[in-house]
Amino acid sequence: QTSWFARGAVDVGVRTRMFVNYSERLSNSGLQTGDALARLRVDELGNLVDNSTGVPAALAFGNPLQNIQSGIFLQRRASLAFSHSLPRDTFSLAVSWQDNDPVAVAEGTQPFGQTTRSASLGWSRPLEPGMTVNAAVRYGISEADNASGERHNYSVTAGLSRALTERLVASLRYQFSSRE
Repeated sequence: QTSWFARGAVDVGVRTRMFVNYSERLSNSGLQTGDALARLRVDELGNLVDNSTGVPAALAFGNPLQNIQSGIFLQRRASLAFSHSLPRDTFSLAVSWQDNDPVAVAEGTQPFGQTTRSASLGWSRPLEPGMTVNAAVRYGISEADNASGERHNYSVTAGLSRALTERLVASLRYQFSSRE
C-alpha cells in the first residue's frame, strides 16, 4: 500500500477561499498527531494554519471524533472547507469524512473500523499582530463496526492564540464536548 494525498486551495471570490483535501494512507494514532503538528505554521496575523493550503488549524487537524486504538489502519480522509475573510473577521465552514479500517493489530486486541462525518463552523479575529481570538462549533456522526447505531458528537471551542516566534505559539483554549 502506497500512501498518497491531494491538497489544494483556490480563491472563489475576492474574500473567499476553498480548500480541498483527500488522503489515503497507513497510519496509527501517534503518526496522526505528529503529522498534524508538522503540517502547521503561523500566518502573518498569528493564526495557526496548514502550511500547504493556509486552511485554519481547527479544520486542518485530524478528526478527534474517532476512538483511539492500537494498531495500523488504512485511513481515508476527505474534507472541503470555505474561509471567508472580512476586514476584521474570518469565518470558516468545513465538512469532513474519515474512514479507518484495521490492517495490523497487536495480539489480544479487538480492532474495529470506524467512519466519521462532521461539519464545523469557525470564527477568528486578530486582536493585534500575532494575537488572535477564535471560536468554533462542530457536529459529527461516528459509526463503528463493533457497535450498532450512530454516535452523535458535539463540541464548542473558544480560544486565544499568541505567536511567540515564527514557529512557536502559546494558546489558551476552552473546549466542551459531548458524545451521545
